Amino acid sequence: MRIIIFLTSLIVCNIFAMSQNKTYVDGSLCGFPTHASLDHKLAVNMVENRADSGVRKLFSEYSELNSETLKKITMRYSMDVASVFLVEKLYHQPANKQIQDYYLQYIDTVSPKYLKRNLFSLKNI
Repeated sequence: MRIIIFLTSLIVCNIFAMSQNKTYVDGSLCGFPTHASLDHKLAVNMVENRADSGVRKLFSEYSELNSETLKKITMRYSMDVASVFLVEKLYHQPANKQIQDYYLQYIDTVSPKYLKRNLFSLKNI
């Protein structure tokens, strides 16, 4: 269930990528490579430069994850900032992070590269 929330939040993040004033970025979201277009300098820094003082301030100022917090962030900054904040907060909840990490490990085991290697070894038996 929590992975569904995480994936839904990623979709939400992409839906709001339709705004006109976008900056295209290559960075990381939850530790994974990300290519995105974002509408606010703070959102860009959240993906490209997590050590930025503005990013640190945002996460210290808004420590709780609830609809009121997301509303405040959206009103103060932008929907993209709130979306990236949501994804980061959800991912860093221990249970969500563990489930997502297990999922990514599973995906690696069924990747074409992994399957080809294992099927090749079966062929030689």
